[in-house]
Amino acid sequence: MVNKFIYFVRIVSVIFKRDGFFVLLKRIFKFIRNNFKKKSQVLKSQTIIDMVKQERWPQSIPLVSIIIPCYNYGNFVKEALESAINQTFKNIEIVIINDGSTDKNTVDVLNTLNYPRTIVIHQANQGLARTRNNGAKVARGKYVCYLDADDIMDPTYIEKALLKLEADENLGCVYSWLQCFGDNDSIWKTQDLDVFLMRDENVASSHSVIRKEAWQSVVKLNGEGFLSQYNGFFEDWVFWIDMVRSGFGGIAIKETLIKYRIHKNSLSAIHKSGFNKKLLDLKNDRKDFFKNDKVANEIQKNIHSQIKVLNPYLNIYGESNTEFEGNRQILILMPWLTFGGAETLVYNYCSRLKNDFNFSIITSLKSQNEWEYKFKEITGNIYHLPNLFQREEEYLEFMKNYIRSKKIDVIHIVHNSSFYEMLPEIKREFPRVKVISTVFNVIADHFSNSIECGDFIDVFTTDNTKVLNAYENQAKINNVKKVVICNGIDCSVKFNPATYDRSSERTKLNIKEDEFAVYFIGRLSPEKNPDVFVEAAKKVLANQSNVKFFVIGDGPMRMEIEKSINAFDNPNLAFLGYQIDIPRFLSTADIFVLPSSAEGFPLSNVEAMSMGVCVIASDVGGVSDAIKDGETGFLMQPNSSEELAEKIEFAISQKETLKNISKNARKSVEENFSIEVLAEKYKNLYKSVNE
Repeated sequence: MVNKFIYFVRIVSVIFKRDGFFVLLKRIFKFIRNNFKKKSQVLKSQTIIDMVKQERWPQSIPLVSIIIPCYNYGNFVKEALESAINQTFKNIEIVIINDGSTDKNTVDVLNTLNYPRTIVIHQANQGLARTRNNGAKVARGKYVCYLDADDIMDPTYIEKALLKLEADENLGCVYSWLQCFGDNDSIWKTQDLDVFLMRDENVASSHSVIRKEAWQSVVKLNGEGFLSQYNGFFEDWVFWIDMVRSGFGGIAIKETLIKYRIHKNSLSAIHKSGFNKKLLDLKNDRKDFFKNDKVANEIQKNIHSQIKVLNPYLNIYGESNTEFEGNRQILILMPWLTFGGAETLVYNYCSRLKNDFNFSIITSLKSQNEWEYKFKEITGNIYHLPNLFQREEEYLEFMKNYIRSKKIDVIHIVHNSSFYEMLPEIKREFPRVKVISTVFNVIADHFSNSIECGDFIDVFTTDNTKVLNAYENQAKINNVKKVVICNGIDCSVKFNPATYDRSSERTKLNIKEDEFAVYFIGRLSPEKNPDVFVEAAKKVLANQSNVKFFVIGDGPMRMEIEKSINAFDNPNLAFLGYQIDIPRFLSTADIFVLPSSAEGFPLSNVEAMSMGVCVIASDVGGVSDAIKDGETGFLMQPNSSEELAEKIEFAISQKETLKNISKNARKSVEENFSIEVLAEKYKNLYKSVNE
């Protein structure tokens, strides 16, 4: 909720600064009106009115024509062009149209371009609307996509748009959300074409992938396509209106697949002279659309009708549509791409192996996927199935076509139950493909589901011995290989005590040289037992004055923990809230405490050990895989504030022991739990599983 509120405030601020107070009020009014619209006016689901078989598109003709109008954008056009060239879908042509550029550099750049599947056309200046129409006229593709010369496509944009367009012949266009950059970093969350929303504003992006047949239907209706009379105002909005009037719908992919450059001092159309006159002309020209609800409801019904294609992948995943490098193809199946232990593990080793293997990532659960930007450093081949398909039944067919097209060698299921039920059919169709399953605990369904599908799994992996032992006790998978690969961290730079000035950092927190600093850092939730830490701190402080305790974190127990600390009213027990720079705080620590009642293989322990901090942790899950009691830290029973207090008092009373544990802990991480060690183990696994 906090993140959504911050995002809302930012959007309001951007609109206010850019468009002024009255435009902001108008936008808010539209939002309220649209969200309280009569339900009968908005059809939520598609109705299948026909089913057809897809015809094979000739491989000698591009399926998609990408049109790049260019006027004086020589400084940007190469970047736009390369984003088109680098699409995962390869059966394309690129048509750059120089719309009478007056900038010599732009003309020189366009004249020297030498890229595959690309042509450059020069014309006298005609404006954006006519230039787009000219591009559609020369386009050979079944689909036309417009890309502004200063914008950038995600590598999967065309492929993902085709997954929708090739599945429904009544769809006229598909587009995505837009990530603004340059003078503005907001996100434009485009919406599906909806008559009653479109009456008020444009909801679709000009970067759409458009069915050529739909463009031609608009030409028949208005005689032009993109109407030049609205050039520079809302020619794309008018185009979508005329397209839905022709019976074609449009869908937004709820991902930011286009980077939309915002230039300094660029005006929105609403501020241009003559805007109100143009808007009045539009509403007069199309009175039935804007004023007649009976007509609008009929259009709405038509655009929400589906002509379902029975073989939608025929032209998308033909062999010639994919270019391969020599590296082995690894498909990783995850629930989502958000902050968590599974995602951290995969990111850590994949970031080191991205030059050794070609990675693809597919997720199966709805999510904001906040960490997608990190995984895009590794691969552009990222697919979120809930964003691409309406029904889960469609996932399997996509998976099979993707595996065949990309020539996948290894499928790696990471802590995700969604994909296990697909394995029997996948293994029957692709017996050469090896399957690895990774599970982190025995509580979730992933563990039992992985055992049920054991006949189709080649290797079981986990990050802790507790899960390994549980697997070893399962007779059904006795003959299947099982491996422990512990997670790893960046102990060279990020979690390296040499990176920080310990004395200076301790001074900032008012920790004296002869004082001990003891930390709890983690989620403030029942399974982490932060209350056990606080109670232990109170017990120690009843006897000791040279110890300072710090709680860092956030979560459902935050109010309870803050209240308890405030009531204790001792300056040596402090709540620091949520913090980002954890290594900096660990650089000041002597002891790190993790009193959890349940864990897998907690990286927080390893991070503290890497910083040379003595860890006292509950002996649960895979904790003992990293901590050797009395050698690299101390183990305790969960839920015992008395035992924890005793362990802390013992540690601070044995300075030499504490010093040795600090050295041993750091050495253990370097030898066993670094990202480099983690990556090397997965590299060997991916190579050996096919041998």
